[in-house]
Amino acid sequence: MQEVLQSKLVLRRGFAPIVAIVIVAAALVIFGFRFFLGPTKTITQVFKGGANEGNCRSGSIAKFDTEFTDFEKINAINPIGGIGGGSPGRSYIGVVKEVEVPVYSPTDMILENIIFAKRPFDPLTSITKTDSKGEYGLYFRLNCDMTLLFDHIDRVSDRIMTVAPKEPSESSRTDNNPPVNIEIKKGELLGYTNGTPQARTFDFLVIDRSKPATHINPKRWEWEQAVYAQCPYDYFTDELKEKYYAKIGEVIEKSTGREFTPSGTCGQLSYDVPGTASGGWFKGESTDTKGDYLAIARQAISPKRVNVAVKKDGLFDSDSVIRVDSAEVFPDEIKVGDEECYQDSNQNKWAYIKLVSEKELSMVRGSGSCPSTFPESAAEMWER
Repeated sequence: MQEVLQSKLVLRRGFAPIVAIVIVAAALVIFGFRFFLGPTKTITQVFKGGANEGNCRSGSIAKFDTEFTDFEKINAINPIGGIGGGSPGRSYIGVVKEVEVPVYSPTDMILENIIFAKRPFDPLTSITKTDSKGEYGLYFRLNCDMTLLFDHIDRVSDRIMTVAPKEPSESSRTDNNPPVNIEIKKGELLGYTNGTPQARTFDFLVIDRSKPATHINPKRWEWEQAVYAQCPYDYFTDELKEKYYAKIGEVIEKSTGREFTPSGTCGQLSYDVPGTASGGWFKGESTDTKGDYLAIARQAISPKRVNVAVKKDGLFDSDSVIRVDSAEVFPDEIKVGDEECYQDSNQNKWAYIKLVSEKELSMVRGSGSCPSTFPESAAEMWER
């Protein structure tokens, strides 16, 4: 028995070095494969489209404590949620006439996509008719769920220029752009802009995919900017937030000079109010990006403004926007069975609305003055 035990002990002692050799060899093989395949993927490479995966940073972000432009050279900041503009999620910053403003990074972030595209002649009704001059859109990653965009930048910094496309494309789509992964520090100069030719504005967008807007029928809403956009100024420190909020509103050019009307709010992404006419309406299986989409709402930019706008496959019809600056009845006050005609005096057009049920709305549009009664025979039906 003693000989057997001694034999087993010898085997165990002899087996231990073999196990150690195997473990070391396996580690060397794994290291070799990793060295051959290259380093782990960057934040940009592992993260696309809002999925929490890879090594991107999760959780809340620090408040922005740096100004993003020269405050004295902007005349107004538009709230989000506008109906009749390019995107409901973007805040449009008005640039003083004949002035170019710098654009700075408000926080530490990662530049991950650069758009360099030709400017549309009319960005509301066409994305195919362009002029030859290019402008930049800069997409940044804040964390796993959050993206920040500055758009309509005329010139980018020398540092960004080294990785930017050299020739402007016909489209501002991001699908085929080569990935960029550059750390940007707060306060860093990103570029310069005097805004778009039409409105002298540039765009500020913050997307947070952990905070979707509340819509009555969520399946109708496909455009990320109409679902996850947030008020950019809510992410600044209290002092800067108060400063920017004071400039949210509208500037109107008059013969006596420029008149600023404060809004007092940064707006909201969804105007859906159950049991009323306010919000989004659709035909058949349409969504906000394809088919027929109707938006009706009071606008945050002006206390008595109501906009009625129709989109076809994501673009406005040529006569799609009815704007009323002194509305007496607001869409969120129109209940089932009620009807209201909105007169656009500037364009000499009208939109007559009748709320049939909580999920059905009837509307007629025309030129001239509002009819005395609802024209049933010409009405089109819309659904939530």
